Amino acid sequence: MTLVAVSLAIHGQRTLAGDDGRSEGEKLLKAAEDLTNIKSSDSPPFQMIAHAELIDRENQIVEVSYKLQWNSPEVWRETVTLPNYWQIRLQNGSKLWVWRSASYIAPNCWRALALMESLRHARLIGKEKVGRFFEDTNHGSRESAVEVTADGNSLKTVYINPAGAFPTRVEYGKHAGGGGFEYKNFVALGPHQFPTIIAQIGTDRPGSTVQVEELKETTFSDAIVFTAPEEVHSVPWCANPSPPEQLNYETRFTIPPGTPQSAFGRHEAAYGVIGRDGQWHALTILESGGKEADALFLSLLGQERYRPANCNGSPIDWEMVREEPGK
Repeated sequence: MTLVAVSLAIHGQRTLAGDDGRSEGEKLLKAAEDLTNIKSSDSPPFQMIAHAELIDRENQIVEVSYKLQWNSPEVWRETVTLPNYWQIRLQNGSKLWVWRSASYIAPNCWRALALMESLRHARLIGKEKVGRFFEDTNHGSRESAVEVTADGNSLKTVYINPAGAFPTRVEYGKHAGGGGFEYKNFVALGPHQFPTIIAQIGTDRPGSTVQVEELKETTFSDAIVFTAPEEVHSVPWCANPSPPEQLNYETRFTIPPGTPQSAFGRHEAAYGVIGRDGQWHALTILESGGKEADALFLSLLGQERYRPANCNGSPIDWEMVREEPGK
């Protein structure tokens, strides 16, 4: 069967389907990625200071401070500070050092970093593919949009300012759980641009936000900035790791006998490491939904199986925070 490009105009929307639509969409996403990737090798050394307001499960605001000192893709230091918790990551050459005020990643630290890195959602990740390209009008302004699919299902739509080539928002469909991100007030850094406002959108409650307070070129004359304490052990650094991929997400897991109905639908958050064997290790409950709910959550996580994360084809450990939002 031969695919034919079709251009449709419905209620002011122009859709480009088929191979031409996919090609146009891929070009737009790649151009937006290149424009917003301030961590690329052609960026000048810079410092970023940002402030995040996260909305926790009690609808309370959690204040987070973020600082990134970037000398090059091989030399940088990142500091995240929350009430009663902090984390520092430092890369220098082929090694990465991580030290924290606790033995785990705090959930709100994980959430803040996910928000800071949310521009990755405006790119093709893993098995994602461009489904179609279309143009639409939003609040009187023309914008380009790229529908992204995964495993044959519509996953998300990336909206791009056609004049500036930067992404304005990402919206996930119902199949992916909804929600998304919005990006505003882009500023220049060398040949790139970066939003100074990042916000969660499409949720039933107020979304978390990031305000970039400073983003400027600088020079780092003091080498101590990129030197880790002697007592902190390093791990090999991987520039482009492939994250773990769950293999049995469609499997019906076994519910532990005697689990009460009250254990279901609770909010949970756990820290753990997906090992090179594709299983969870060192699981620790960080936000509890109660004794029975914790036991159920840990049991279900223990039944998950993953294709391990890898670096250049070699399996690696992958630490992360796993959340169950609850009802």
